[in-house]
Amino acid sequence: MAYKVTAPLVVVKDQAGRLRHTYFGAIVPWLNDEQRDHFLRLGLVEKIEPAAAETVPAPVAEGTAAAEGTVPASAKPVKVAPKEAWVDYGVANGHDRAELEALNKPDLVDLLS
Repeated sequence: MAYKVTAPLVVVKDQAGRLRHTYFGAIVPWLNDEQRDHFLRLGLVEKIEPAAAETVPAPVAEGTAAAEGTVPASAKPVKVAPKEAWVDYGVANGHDRAELEALNKPDLVDLLS
């Protein structure tokens, strides 16, 4: 069973035990029993049909912010997103990764906003 995030942010523990920041509208393909019951009870996620889960984006490179479940590289991150998400967003929009990584987060957010 897959789930769609209905809250602004849900921190999901994946099957490997890593915590993933998952934002509104994202598809979560798997939840353990405890998370599933808790998230459904609080209305943080909703069950979706298996056919809807097929719209999950293709996997992204390991170690990127998008792979960590923060935001897709092409979507503008929220201001409180990790710096890595902002760097990935800037790179997806044609900026140089090394130059973006050299900036502090407030300057990075100002540049890309």
